[in-house]
Amino acid sequence: MAGQIINPSLFGIKHSNRYFEQKDAWGKNQFNSSFPVALASYLQHKNIDNVYLMLDKQQKVKHAKISTQKLYGIPPDSNDLFFSFESVYTPYDRFVIGELPRVDLVTQKRSNGAVL
Repeated sequence: MAGQIINPSLFGIKHSNRYFEQKDAWGKNQFNSSFPVALASYLQHKNIDNVYLMLDKQQKVKHAKISTQKLYGIPPDSNDLFFSFESVYTPYDRFVIGELPRVDLVTQKRSNGAVL
């Protein structure tokens, strides 16, 4: 539509601590964690599962499939989904002495902040 302002964003990332209007959100390190989230959301939109790499009992890499909903722990188009980039994963708190390191992505519920 003429005159409509469209804010910069990536597919499926409606709520996050990353502000795509800011130039810093498009740096290499930031994009390397944001783009896979958008790609996984797009795959779900197209009803395509993600390829999931895992180790078997013999420590050999196996390829499997996983839906984006199972990966995120919530439907990727849910308005209750919050992407917290480069944040601490609080469930690991009990395993760490001192400060928790940050991870690329933590998915949370917007309604209560619960880690998914």
